[in-house]
Amino acid sequence: MKGLLDLFKQFTPDEHFDAIKIGLASPEKIRSWSFGEVKKPETINYRTFKPERDGLFCAKIFGPIKDYECLCGKYKRLKHRGVICEKCGVEVTQTKVRRDRMGHIDLAAPCAHIWFLKSLPSRLGLVLDMTLRDIERVLYFEAYVVVDPGMTELKKFSIMTEDDYDAKKQQHGDEFVALMGAEGIQKLLAEIDLDVEIERLRGDMTGSELKVKKNSRRLKVMEAFKKSGIKPQWMVMNVLPVLPPDLRPLVPLDGGRFATSDLNDLYRRVINRNNRLARLLELKAPEIIVRNEKRMLQEAVDSLLDNGRRGKAMTGANKRALKSLADMIKGKSGRFRQNLLGKRVDYSGRSVIVVGPTLKLHQCGLPKLMALELFKPFIFSRLEAMGIATTIKAAKKEVESGTPVVWDILEEVIKEHPVMLNRAPTLHRLGIQAFEPVLIEGKAIQLHPLVCAAFNADFDGDQMAVHVPLSIEAQMEARTLMLASNNVLFPANGEPSIVPSQDVVLGLYYATRDRINAKGEGLIFSDVVEVQRALDNGQVEITAKIAVRLTEWTKDKESGEFVPESKLVDTTVGRALLSEILPKGLPFANINKALKKKEISRLINTSFRKCGLKETVVLADKLLQSGFRLATRAGISISIDDMLVPKQKHDLIERAEKEVKEIEQQYVSGLVTAGERYNKVVDIWGKTGDEVGKVMMAQLSKQKVEDRHGKLVDQESFNSIYMMADSGARGSAAQIRQLAGMRGLMAKPDGSIIETPITANFREGLNVLQYFISTHGARKGLADTALKTANSGYLTRRLVDVTQDLVVTEDDCGTDAGIAMRALVEGGEVIESLRDRILGRVTAIEVLHPETQQVVVPAGLMLDEDTLDIVEAAAVDEVKVRTPLTCHTRFGLCAKCYGRDLGRGGLVNAGEAVGVIAAQSIGEPGTQLTMRTFHIGGAASRAAVASSVEAKSDGHIGFNATMRYVTNGKGELVVISRSGEIIISDQHGRERERHKVPYGATLNIKADQQVKAGTVLANWDPLTRPIITEFAGKAKFENVEEGVTVAKQVDEVTGLSTLVVIDEAPWRSQGGSPAGEAARRSRERGEDPRYRPLGDDRFPDRLAGADPRRSGPRPGRSAGPHPGRRPEDARHHRRSAAGGRAVRGPHAQGQGHPGRDDRDRVVRQGDQGQGAPADHRPGRQGLRRAGAEGEEHPGARRPGGQQGRVHRRRPGRSAGHPATAGDRGAGALHRRRGAGRLPPAGCEDQRQAHRGDRSPDAAPRADRQPGRHALHPG
Repeated sequence: MKGLLDLFKQFTPDEHFDAIKIGLASPEKIRSWSFGEVKKPETINYRTFKPERDGLFCAKIFGPIKDYECLCGKYKRLKHRGVICEKCGVEVTQTKVRRDRMGHIDLAAPCAHIWFLKSLPSRLGLVLDMTLRDIERVLYFEAYVVVDPGMTELKKFSIMTEDDYDAKKQQHGDEFVALMGAEGIQKLLAEIDLDVEIERLRGDMTGSELKVKKNSRRLKVMEAFKKSGIKPQWMVMNVLPVLPPDLRPLVPLDGGRFATSDLNDLYRRVINRNNRLARLLELKAPEIIVRNEKRMLQEAVDSLLDNGRRGKAMTGANKRALKSLADMIKGKSGRFRQNLLGKRVDYSGRSVIVVGPTLKLHQCGLPKLMALELFKPFIFSRLEAMGIATTIKAAKKEVESGTPVVWDILEEVIKEHPVMLNRAPTLHRLGIQAFEPVLIEGKAIQLHPLVCAAFNADFDGDQMAVHVPLSIEAQMEARTLMLASNNVLFPANGEPSIVPSQDVVLGLYYATRDRINAKGEGLIFSDVVEVQRALDNGQVEITAKIAVRLTEWTKDKESGEFVPESKLVDTTVGRALLSEILPKGLPFANINKALKKKEISRLINTSFRKCGLKETVVLADKLLQSGFRLATRAGISISIDDMLVPKQKHDLIERAEKEVKEIEQQYVSGLVTAGERYNKVVDIWGKTGDEVGKVMMAQLSKQKVEDRHGKLVDQESFNSIYMMADSGARGSAAQIRQLAGMRGLMAKPDGSIIETPITANFREGLNVLQYFISTHGARKGLADTALKTANSGYLTRRLVDVTQDLVVTEDDCGTDAGIAMRALVEGGEVIESLRDRILGRVTAIEVLHPETQQVVVPAGLMLDEDTLDIVEAAAVDEVKVRTPLTCHTRFGLCAKCYGRDLGRGGLVNAGEAVGVIAAQSIGEPGTQLTMRTFHIGGAASRAAVASSVEAKSDGHIGFNATMRYVTNGKGELVVISRSGEIIISDQHGRERERHKVPYGATLNIKADQQVKAGTVLANWDPLTRPIITEFAGKAKFENVEEGVTVAKQVDEVTGLSTLVVIDEAPWRSQGGSPAGEAARRSRERGEDPRYRPLGDDRFPDRLAGADPRRSGPRPGRSAGPHPGRRPEDARHHRRSAAGGRAVRGPHAQGQGHPGRDDRDRVVRQGDQGQGAPADHRPGRQGLRRAGAEGEEHPGARRPGGQQGRVHRRRPGRSAGHPATAGDRGAGALHRRRGAGRLPPAGCEDQRQAHRGDRSPDAAPRADRQPGRHALHPG
């Protein structure tokens, strides 16, 4: 009987396969797949809706459009199965064959497969040893390729243009063959003998590195062709396969229109061009027309295979690029990632989440209706087993009617049947966890508050998906590996993931704080029950300091039993009550302090290490309950009066405004550039904002109270806002600063900082302008969040891609290699302690005591918290540990080299995919970091720039090998090396700290000096980038020629002109250089181009009145001359118009000052006015000496015995000169510039003409003088 029934079954061949291979199909193979040739571009008849014969949907080729019915209707029903209709030629079969029957198109001219041409490295290029550009020229009919050179001098594979071809044709006639298009390439490929070529390449593996590299790449491809049995000429196609029509459907819409797949358009284009080409070839059309048609056919085939890979993508009617075959399989929405890896799953649901404060950690609340739907098959089977329903249909009816027995069965079914909850995006393995469902009313899933951190969930409308593990194996895995109570640590860092947050933290913090002179202070209780009674009766406050007798359970080391120990402890009421929830073996000292969020995290961590997983989960649940209860009882709320605005705020802002005005004044006077002004203003406001924040927090955090004896004392504040931030429950100092300090600087969407700060705060309220500036930041927060989340997800994806095959494959590879770890110390500050660096690692060799040389820790032992206590007690400062970098396991890693599995707390198990965990651990925080800008509302955070360095410990000063410095006129040491470091060593010569010192810093110490902690070692100006001369001498400009090497720019704001070096690019293109051009002009004028006197005809005032006794500037002077300043500017500065800045002002163009002959008189600093004419006011001199003592400047010793001085100007006092903060200089304000910044958009670049004369690291020359800033006036 069974055999009879099988007669009517559709025959489907059994396909068992172990592997799948992707390769090139030969034309024969493509024809063997095909059920017929598609000859026409038509799809269906729009009147009858039947497919056109020989068209893209032809029923004869691809199969019937109705099950077991031919197109004309002659044969219908199952009895004619397999019959081919004589009239319409359609086989009578199921319509689903239209999903897998393929057709083909015979191409009238061969076409190259674009993947083998354009995907780098080009496979066609490698096989033919031609460049991609050349092959493209041949394929798209721009050039000929020589296929057979015959007896001519031409070379095979060489490229010729149309004109070359014509010339050679006339010369040689038919002696050679050169072809255009894919035919030529196909012929060349067909003539390649793989065996010969492989042998030749193997023998040609010598010569230059480049040649060997190229040959090895070619050899790889050739061998791959040989091994797979694919012929190279198949990379050029003569037959094109046509996709089954049901995979590129044509769907009728209402209104008689059709929606079609893009592939149909692409195929139609190929068929149209192919048919036209065939007709042109038949008609023997002119070569140029045929060529054009062949090129168009090649482009149509390219677009069908991979649209947009070459040239412009083909577009449809709506200007959208058409989706080609390659687009269907690649990318996120392609076949693999969308349909094969990311299927929709049965037995799953999704709903909004709400908080479930009464749940246990391993439970979740599942809505009854949802559970009924998800567990339907289990309910049906129980109903049948109990005899309530006999068929599935009857069981369905029973469930739909919702009788009480169904709910009882549901309760029974879900018992100990875990479900998995998932929240997107799943960035690490804790994004999916298993829970035991608890049936609840309503339609929302209830989630335990403690697992929110792992899921990164909150209850503002988040949704979660539920999945039911069906088989017993799946349930077992979910319970043992994925149950929430088994995943209490983050796999990324080993920190607890079940730490309470927000109101729980606030409740625990408030209950464990102590208040001075609270009700019941000083009372002594016999046990916690008594404390509870006193609290209930209102005799004590929860924050009162009391003494109470507590029982602590300590573990006996020998027996392992817990032994009770009773003692009287000074504590508070809240802490005494919390002692009840501590597990045995956890000392009371862990909670005998104010429990901030970090402390609670540490408590849970300690509990996990000392008491184990089960006790920790119970403790976490109890902490949660207590926290909620205590927070409710505390009744903490906030009002506007809690936001205390500091009294000093007004003065701080006033001071900042004054400083900003001063800088604006300097800018208008042309002493600083726009970029420098912006940087300084932003810096001033940044510092002011921080200061306001500091004084505000100082005011918030302290309050005056009377103690028991009536004395006024300071105690930590009980201000609600302060408590929320201090406990870590909500908010931060930065947010409170915006509420009660000042909002500060805001960032624009492009990241730049708006220099006008918001001086108001939210308590005072913002005016319209301030509110408008705020909108920038708020918008930036939202934009950042949207953009960066996508990027960080992509980062995780790429990280997983490179690390996914790293798996722990064995227990121990047996190596003793490793890395010696010591604490990371930067400038005397411990950045990461040794303990943090080696926790959870395995020792590579024995750890020895530094003094006794006894073994502290044997080799091969995992360093846990207890072992590290021993290591720290022995004061070991270096430990060699095993690391994956030195693991000797061949494939994967060994457990010993990896160390602790941070997510579970023990040595990693074999089979753990540590590569994926590492990738997720880096990718997951990336997404979280983005959210930060959003939460502080776009307020710009700008780190304060360091301007000095202090010693952190006492010791002996030393410098590193690269440190170089010179002495300036004041005897100060100025650093002239880029990588100088100060090293402080203790009395035993051990290095204690090391500090980097920037170029141009002034050292306050000498080598081999003893210093005390807190000594300032060096100072510098972070916003100035000096260039310092290393030798005394004469400075001169070379090739500074207006219009040739420098251009004049006038600042629209200040009206001052600047000379800016002209970019060399245009000169380079003409094969010359600005310097060369200037030298040429000098020679034309009969001058020596190597030396141009500064006081020439274009700069008449330069150094004109210099002291005749000196041949150059005095040591310690600026190397640059002073062009003059406009007389009207002098009013601002109370000094002569001549005392200008380097190459700036009208004098740069040679305008003199009539009647001011004394303008460049050299006057010694310290005796101003002597030797000056009567009208010469103090502070008016142009060039001025820095040497304050006498005529001759003592030469300072440089390290290594060379003579030398520094040339950084130190603040000097000049009578009558309005010196500004940080800018006091002798004579003229010296210019600063921001740390490598260009001026903001819209401001012209005013950097000085000679600023790029010579790099600061160039070899010293004798024409610079030491001790002075090379570009700054005196």
